[in-house]
Amino acid sequence: MTSKSCPRPEWSDSEKLKHEKEALDFYFSSHPLAQYADDLRHFATHTVNQLGNLAANQEVILGGVLTQIRLMNTKKARNGNTRYARCKLEDLTGAAECVMWPDDYLRHKDDFVEDRVCFVRGSVDRTREEPGLILARVMSVEQAQRELTKGLVLLLRLGVHEPDIITALGRILERARGSCPVFLCVRDGAGKKAQLKLGESYRINPTNVPIADLELLLGEGAVKFSGPVNGHSRNGY
Repeated sequence: MTSKSCPRPEWSDSEKLKHEKEALDFYFSSHPLAQYADDLRHFATHTVNQLGNLAANQEVILGGVLTQIRLMNTKKARNGNTRYARCKLEDLTGAAECVMWPDDYLRHKDDFVEDRVCFVRGSVDRTREEPGLILARVMSVEQAQRELTKGLVLLLRLGVHEPDIITALGRILERARGSCPVFLCVRDGAGKKAQLKLGESYRINPTNVPIADLELLLGEGAVKFSGPVNGHSRNGY
């Protein structure tokens, strides 16, 4: 009597990428950040390859994957805390060495997970040949969406979108009520534009807003989150 072997469960996309990186030292079929490209563009103030152009101690927000996490102990303890973390943050442009010192690490130790996609807030470290980051905060993608979104911008074109589309937009926005403001950027055929802020009743929760439904109504690329860029709103639509 022969026994049938049980089929092995297929790896998830994230597991496939992890094993590719372990075996090849690079991602082959895709990149774990590919599906977060829009979030990186909206909420990161800089990319890794831009750090070399920045002054020491400049505050930045970067998005990427945490890798090579090492937990260490400092010889000079403050408030009894000695444990701190070193890691790399890898985005689509490169990887930067990062450190989070004990006081901040005590608050964010649960956020240090190998191969986690996240956003970090920190300052540029220029004490080594290659610029790095001194981390003050680690945020999940969902936390970044909630905390860093400055507004939702909907792009409308005169002659393409009829006035009655506003009613349909209102019904969609009401399904994701929150505290984030919504703006309409209206352009005419000559390229002139006007930006209007919708009323308080149309504020949304950026993590719940049905982007697919809005794009079905307005067109692909017509729904934009605005986020911080060097401390300013990323808005220029």
